[in-house]
Order: sequence, then C-alpha cells, then structure tokens
Amino acid sequence: VVAPITPSSSASRGPLWKSVAEDLCLTDKASVGAVLLLRRLTLVCSDLAHVAAANKASALRPAYHLVALRPTNDEAFRAACEKGMCDI
Repeated sequence: VVAPITPSSSASRGPLWKSVAEDLCLTDKASVGAVLLLRRLTLVCSDLAHVAAANKASALRPAYHLVALRPTNDEAFRAACEKGMCDI
C-alpha cells in the first residue's frame, strides 16, 4: 500500500517548482499545492504596430505570468526579436 502524498508536502513538488515560483514572485498563499498553475497570454502580431502594442501588455503582468508573441510574417518576427518585450 502506497501512502498518498499531500498537496502541501514538498516532496510532491517537482525540482523546478520552487525556482519558478520564486522567479514569478508568487506568494505562498497562491502557490499552495503540488501543481504550479500559470496563466499565459499569447498575442498574434502581423506588423510592427502590433509588436509595439504587445510591448504594452507587460502591464498585464499581475494577471498573466507569461506573455508570448506569435509573429505571422518576417517583418513581425524581426520586430519581435529586436523590440519585443515578452517571455516567449
């Protein structure tokens, strides 16, 4: 018989759990449990103006843990690489 692992047990958390939680400045109250649930915002960008507008999305950090850009053409890809302020 295997004893169940309680959600508050540190053994039930993966090796990167604590590091990711600290990097994202999650409080203990928000990070209780074995699973670290993150909210991601993915923005589709097709030109330089979209990339510039997506850079303003960093103000949404309290609501989203990760902000990603998805460029749809070469111009948007270059702009995202050069001027993009996103995580992914």
